[in-house]
Amino acid sequence: MKLTEKLKMKGEMLDAMARLQDLLSVVPGLRDQGHEITVSDDQPWDFRLRLEHAGVPWVLWVEYEQLGHPRQVHEACRAACAALANHVNAPRVREGDFGIDPIAKDSGVCAVLAAPYLSEESRAICEEMGVSWFDLSGNARISFGSVFLREVGHANQFRRASGTKSLFASKARRVIGEMLEAPQQRWRVKPLAEAAEVSFGTISNVRKHLADQRWLGEDKDGFFLCDPEATLRGLAKAGPAPERHETFYTVHHGKLLQERLSSLMAESDGVVLGATSAADWHAPYVREATLHLYVRDEDALSKTAEALDLQSAARGPNVRLAIPAEDALFHHAVPVSKGQRAASMVQTYVDLMQGNDRWEEAADHLLRSKLRQLLEGKEDEA
Repeated sequence: MKLTEKLKMKGEMLDAMARLQDLLSVVPGLRDQGHEITVSDDQPWDFRLRLEHAGVPWVLWVEYEQLGHPRQVHEACRAACAALANHVNAPRVREGDFGIDPIAKDSGVCAVLAAPYLSEESRAICEEMGVSWFDLSGNARISFGSVFLREVGHANQFRRASGTKSLFASKARRVIGEMLEAPQQRWRVKPLAEAAEVSFGTISNVRKHLADQRWLGEDKDGFFLCDPEATLRGLAKAGPAPERHETFYTVHHGKLLQERLSSLMAESDGVVLGATSAADWHAPYVREATLHLYVRDEDALSKTAEALDLQSAARGPNVRLAIPAEDALFHHAVPVSKGQRAASMVQTYVDLMQGNDRWEEAADHLLRSKLRQLLEGKEDEA
């Protein structure tokens, strides 16, 4: 590690130590008895805080991670647990013997993980492994002896260009989409790059970010999504892909509207059902008067307007057209009934998660009734 990197790391650890001391300051009867900071790999901690509470000495071993991604958090927690086990099993020697910490030797020890921000997934890893945690964004869960502190609900104050934001950027989103549409498939770089129409470099970056989230598995046959449901939730949480919307009104409804839709889709492969209109075929839950369609381009929009006699929405829209920036959803559209096609279950879930509470309930219904089995490889979407 370069000197400048060490200094930056030490500065961040000072901030983390101040944050931890501020958290602990509300605990009655807790006495701060000093601290140490290190940037050495020889110690199982980056800084430690000596405390006394209810007459019992404690040492908090704090490991600071500059990236709080699940993979790094898991590795840090595993190392912390191993260090604690070594400490507990170390032979007891006389106080003051060279190389033995006389305070830590006779104290309770609590492992703590710190980072600029820890996601819910990273926090869950800490808690499953018995490691306390806090972040510089204001969230924390610290537990040792009779002390318990918990504070959550603070947003990430240290957003980076990397991480989940770049994982779901435009080109990377294409890669994720292809993998989710075939969640059990083992991939090699070239076939996936060709399917998603991206460079080998993009595939490499996506693999790294998926691994950081612990969503990527690899075996002799290739790499794959080891947690497709978590990946799907992450995609939905990242928000909708870029698209343009137009709203219209049509006088048609019922059987006549369905017949016109079937004729339209027989003529053009650039029109598919979306959102709740697609969900009505995959897993009905919410009934809406509004028809939701994806149209590929201006030509498909014109054909749709003519086929459905679309008018200005001045009377109140009942047709909503979306023109997506990416073409992939049309490739993954599935036949539903009477010649009509709908966006895939994966795309429909993402659509529904962008809506109101009822839409989110519909997304959960779709996941539980159909999509989860697909993601687990238990049935084919068709």
